[in-house]
Amino acid sequence: MIAYPDVIEDSSMYTDLAKEFSLNGYSVYVAVANGPTKTFLNIEGGVNVLRVKTLKLFNTSIIRKGLANIILPFQVRKMIGIFFKDLQFDAIIVPPPPITYLSTLKVLKTNYKSMVYLI
Repeated sequence: MIAYPDVIEDSSMYTDLAKEFSLNGYSVYVAVANGPTKTFLNIEGGVNVLRVKTLKLFNTSIIRKGLANIILPFQVRKMIGIFFKDLQFDAIIVPPPPITYLSTLKVLKTNYKSMVYLI
């Protein structure tokens, strides 16, 4: 996912869905780009949010933004492997991904033996 607002300060369709799953007793894990700041895992409103260090995606040149979008799925996949390596997921829910996310989704689906749902 490219953006996931702080669930305390703001909400979106994705934060509302994650919170609803959490309120219904499910363990929810979200992986999201964090821009050029450090990678960290935080619990936000009952949801485990992995904010992954990436290249700058916004307010940058088109070349840098293009490069950032190309390597973003690999950065996210690597951090999921590190932070969520001992977890098993029943479902992976994602917004319509850019074409570069397809290989990452295929790997996650295979590794976690999960269904992938596009919203």
